[in-house]
Amino acid sequence: MTNATPLPRYFLGLWAVYPLLVPFYLMGKTPVPGTAKVEGGVPQIADYYLLGLMGLVFTTLPFRLSRAAVAPVAALAGFVIYTAFVNLTWATALEDLSLLKSTLFYAYDGLLLLTCLVLYAHFQDAFLRVTIAAVAGSVVLQAVLSPLAIVPGIPRQALFFNDENQLGYFCLLAGTVFALGTRRFAMPVRHQAIFYVALAYLALLSQSRGALLGLAVLIVVALLDRPVRLLCVVGGACAVLAVLTLAPLSVSKSEERYIVGSEYDTPAARGYDRIVNYPEHVLLGAGEGAYARFRSDLYATELHSTYGTLLFCYGIPGTTLFTLGLLLLCKRDPRVALFLIPALVHGLGHQGMRFAFVWAMLAFVGACAIRSAAATPPDVAPDASAAWEPAP
Repeated sequence: MTNATPLPRYFLGLWAVYPLLVPFYLMGKTPVPGTAKVEGGVPQIADYYLLGLMGLVFTTLPFRLSRAAVAPVAALAGFVIYTAFVNLTWATALEDLSLLKSTLFYAYDGLLLLTCLVLYAHFQDAFLRVTIAAVAGSVVLQAVLSPLAIVPGIPRQALFFNDENQLGYFCLLAGTVFALGTRRFAMPVRHQAIFYVALAYLALLSQSRGALLGLAVLIVVALLDRPVRLLCVVGGACAVLAVLTLAPLSVSKSEERYIVGSEYDTPAARGYDRIVNYPEHVLLGAGEGAYARFRSDLYATELHSTYGTLLFCYGIPGTTLFTLGLLLLCKRDPRVALFLIPALVHGLGHQGMRFAFVWAMLAFVGACAIRSAAATPPDVAPDASAAWEPAP
């Protein structure tokens, strides 16, 4: 198969639909008794669509990976397998099958990353360009449709997501893809302006402090090679901070969350105290689920941290495999790894690893690192067997 056939346009068109569907959480919106939340962890339209696309890619296209993608895929596959081992062990010991749910998420997420890297191996820059355009279109579409989903009288808005933090996290991931993509490919300034205005609007609607902090870090990362612009941005931020600090200011309830801490802002309230209370689980992992068995300020719910969850639930082996996968993804161009920092900063206070779109972002970052390295031919393994041979 070559790029001269009409098949690439067909597959890339199908892929472009996925980012457009990601924000629409329309299934499983069943209220949770006693809370203001709705049921989470329910497959959405985007998930069912992606499963169909995965099946089409893996049954129609020859299995092909860039040689530089083989090692990170192997490490992340090892991570998924290890989560299955740990969760199955604890599910058996506790007679609680709910622990197996997380592994299903990671298996699906891993296949999403693999699908992206297979598409990149076939279509190279065309895949990256389509991804950038689709992500930008998704953000602008959400901004345009937002009046239909805004709930009057509610300070924080989730729009079509299940909760506000999901909207904020999606903004951060979309911003990461777009900011990195515009460093690789030229894009009209007016298009960039439209995207960033829509992104800022959605992020402010979500009022997710983790997402806004991540976006601030993304701005710094994106401007590191433009010191004058970076200095202007940092100077402006410092000036705003000085005004807020020195001048008496009347703020609304919705604005208080930006300047006043809450009871949930401590490490213990985020669940980090479990690591201190049960250090033995750092060795091999406690499994992800059945949290009522742990003594913690954050009772009977997941640890609100990406790496905290990795370390406590999957121990040193799981943490090492996942980290190794990230490092190998960016090995060909370590500068690209800087664009992982905003999501990791967000992950200090949220468990964002099961959110499927983050794995698409990881694949995009890895593909950009592979592209910028300009590996010597043949960069693509010709078939499935050769794809798993060590790179020369």
